Amino acid sequence: MIGILEYAQKFCEDQDNPKKAVLHILNRAKTSLKKGGVVVIAIENRMGLKYWLGAAEDHYGEPYVGLYDYPDSQGIQTYNQREWRQLLDVSGNKAYCFIYPFPDYKLPKVILSANYIQTDENAFSLLSRMSSRDYSEKWKAPCNEFLLWKSLQKTGSLEEFANSFLIIASDSQESLDLAMPYDFVHF
Repeated sequence: MIGILEYAQKFCEDQDNPKKAVLHILNRAKTSLKKGGVVVIAIENRMGLKYWLGAAEDHYGEPYVGLYDYPDSQGIQTYNQREWRQLLDVSGNKAYCFIYPFPDYKLPKVILSANYIQTDENAFSLLSRMSSRDYSEKWKAPCNEFLLWKSLQKTGSLEEFANSFLIIASDSQESLDLAMPYDFVHF
């Protein structure tokens, strides 16, 4: 589900809020899988660093919309990592993991595993010369993003501020391990 679940309520108009619509789709996907199958979700993080730096929210074309929790929501929204964990837990997924594409899932140059970020104090170094993108207009971060990624890594917050997530969900940990067996992928 690449760039799909932010539109969940548009696909499930009978659901009265975006989170219920996401849960409905996750449950449908889960029942469609074979044993050991995986669901891959690629989606923006509404708390992504680029949004804090003033990039326009990808779906509304305006800055800070997701940070303000979509005050004029049209049923299109993304979630932060904590919200995704809650959604995945409520949907009954037995196993899931987050993988972090940089600068985002749309055109990644680097993908980092959570384990690598958490155990290698220099994981941020792979983000050197990496710039976030604003897909609605020409934009450049008002600061040195690399220094911010370095600081976020040092404080244990890099994952929370990744611009987007790859989420892999399955009924088994073995399937997750096979889906992303590497510490990182560099394109």
